[in-house]
Amino acid sequence: MSKIIEPNRTGCTASGGLALLLLAAGGASSAQSLCPPEECLALATTDNARFTIELLGTSLEGSLVTFTYEVCQNTDAGNQALSHWSIGLLQIDCYADGFGLSDLVVAATLDGVPTIFEVGLDPTTGVVGVKFDEGVEDVGCHVWSVTFDTSVLAGNTTLVPGCVLAATKSGPVANNGYACILGPICVNPPASVCWAGESAWAAGLRYTPRGSWATYTPYAGAASVTLFAGQTMAAGTVVLSAPIDGMVEVRIELAEGFRFDPLRAENVKIQDYAVVPSGNPAPGQFAHGGLGEGRSVSIMVPLNHFYGIHVDLEREVECAP
Repeated sequence: MSKIIEPNRTGCTASGGLALLLLAAGGASSAQSLCPPEECLALATTDNARFTIELLGTSLEGSLVTFTYEVCQNTDAGNQALSHWSIGLLQIDCYADGFGLSDLVVAATLDGVPTIFEVGLDPTTGVVGVKFDEGVEDVGCHVWSVTFDTSVLAGNTTLVPGCVLAATKSGPVANNGYACILGPICVNPPASVCWAGESAWAAGLRYTPRGSWATYTPYAGAASVTLFAGQTMAAGTVVLSAPIDGMVEVRIELAEGFRFDPLRAENVKIQDYAVVPSGNPAPGQFAHGGLGEGRSVSIMVPLNHFYGIHVDLEREVECAP
């Protein structure tokens, strides 16, 4: 159910827990603090359900981001037809030096045709943002779009749908409706995630004092040891169970920033030993194996005195520029 936000005689509006204070003429409303995500729906209703506003989608072409809306008049309003409507943009505060709101909004259309718009304070509704000046009188739906030039924003920030304030104005006198809608907010896009391959062994004793740093783990009952990647990085934990009908469960739980190598058909390899092993081990020839996915994997192996536990991992790293 959409939030309906209507003004009362004191100049405040309310819907559920949301209270909206509109300042006197020349003032503005803070969309950022007044429209938290929990107050926002894709389809918003204003003016006693006379109008609905819905974000149909966004598109990106170079530095230009376009938001497209469908605004519907749901009743035969007579002289209360849509005069204009506005989207609040006060929460956009990521401009590069020397730029501001007037540089950000570059185009608007109504039903695919360029339309009149203003940028700044709408004195009728108190909303600061982009005002679509061309109204419509007929019952039904029309499509508006507004295009923003993100090259005027700082760093690598861009605009994505978030919760913002919108207002409709109908009739020859100010009959305003307010709602929290999906509209443009600033974000820093998450950096791309890159991964580097790592070889990992369960902590224990070295197979050989020189050359390979591979380790094997003595078994004396239920225990937990560190899984080391690249010899020194704690990549997770290896948990050895108590004996279970002549078997032992080996559970590997990875730490944050590590994952099982997704390109390996078998990224976990285990060899059990009755006597102390020696020489450089060959994990590809280990007797037991499995495929780890997600953050953990469990493999049953025969009960024995020592285990070589090798894992092919990937470590999250900073992407090269």
